[in-house]
Amino acid sequence: MNIKVIVTPSYLEEQSDPANGRFVFAYTIQIHNAGDRSVQLLTRYWQVDHGNGRIEEIYGEGVVGEQPILQPGTMYRYQSGVILKAQLVACRGITASSMNRVMPSRYRFRIST
Repeated sequence: MNIKVIVTPSYLEEQSDPANGRFVFAYTIQIHNAGDRSVQLLTRYWQVDHGNGRIEEIYGEGVVGEQPILQPGTMYRYQSGVILKAQLVACRGITASSMNRVMPSRYRFRIST
């Protein structure tokens, strides 16, 4: 399996309030299926280290309300956002996907930003 994930964060200064510990980010995630089999994104799990000793866990089905199926050679892109309480954070993520719709096998992909 050959899956490539690109994360592009963007700091939203106009929505942020650093003096009150509010740092707003938008991000775009692109998932490329460079393999030769269809895959489906089923679940997501993120760990957000707020840099102040607090680690937040975020998990759920799919992304932005979808469980996209990526055919070989295709890409799925979505945008979302997050409000953080510290300016410097570390995010790590894992998504679970199915190799095909007939006989699902779960694989996990680690994402670091």
